[in-house]
Amino acid sequence: MSRDKATTLDGDLQKVVGHPVAELYEAAAGHDGSPPLARALELRSFLALTEEQVALVRDRVHADMDPDRGMGELSADRLRFDAQWLEAALEARDGYRAALGELLRTMPPPAQQARPVRTAQLRATATLPPSAAPAPQRAGAAQPADRESPRLPHLTSTDIAGRIEDLYGAPLADLEAHAQDQLPGMLSALLGMHDALALAERSINFHRDHLSRVLHPERQIGPQEVSHLLDGIRRLAEAVAVRETQATSVTAVLQSLARVPAPTPPTSSPPAPAPPLAPPSPARSR
Repeated sequence: MSRDKATTLDGDLQKVVGHPVAELYEAAAGHDGSPPLARALELRSFLALTEEQVALVRDRVHADMDPDRGMGELSADRLRFDAQWLEAALEARDGYRAALGELLRTMPPPAQQARPVRTAQLRATATLPPSAAPAPQRAGAAQPADRESPRLPHLTSTDIAGRIEDLYGAPLADLEAHAQDQLPGMLSALLGMHDALALAERSINFHRDHLSRVLHPERQIGPQEVSHLLDGIRRLAEAVAVRETQATSVTAVLQSLARVPAPTPPTSSPPAPAPPLAPPSPARSR
């Protein structure tokens, strides 16, 4: 139940009302409750649910930021969906925090909150605001989990570089130097796709490291950090999508190519012996 979950405003609520939160729910359900207290506890219940939603999505994204996980395990579709849900949950959380904070500032002192009122036991059924919640999908439409990008083999730019070197039989640095003096062709195309893949991987590593610190479970996400956090997740999703595209393209091209063995030089054969000369014919007498 939401009454058993702590919130970030429990200390403020207890300071204003003068009693522990557990006792406040009992008082609100009895004869000695008051309308301001009932409204405060209702907002607190909604806040507890939204903060739990924020924590669930935060922990899921934080797990994806583990540097020990392969880049092929990341999904651009799942990251975009998590960013959408995290934005909705953070917007709802900040709205309930603002509403409860404003109510606590206007509540009368504890001595003036004794007007008896009987309220029904609160049941928290908070939902995300319509403006923040992701739009519902049509019946039968594929959910994000159903249309995730297919998982690729865990090929990295290092793996691709090794395959290019095997294909051409030379180190990558030598191939890059050679391609600069040649007209655009298959080698330059492969090197370009490899460079794009390596750049996407560097971007993934950068954003994963940043988000791993921002989304640490022991760290609170402040309102001023929301836009930067969501922007980081979206940029990470873009980098993952670029990596998936480049890895798919370069792998398909490499699979269609094969190294052609060098032609064997023709062996020199000894010259054919000259035909024997015909013997001279005897002179005819007259």
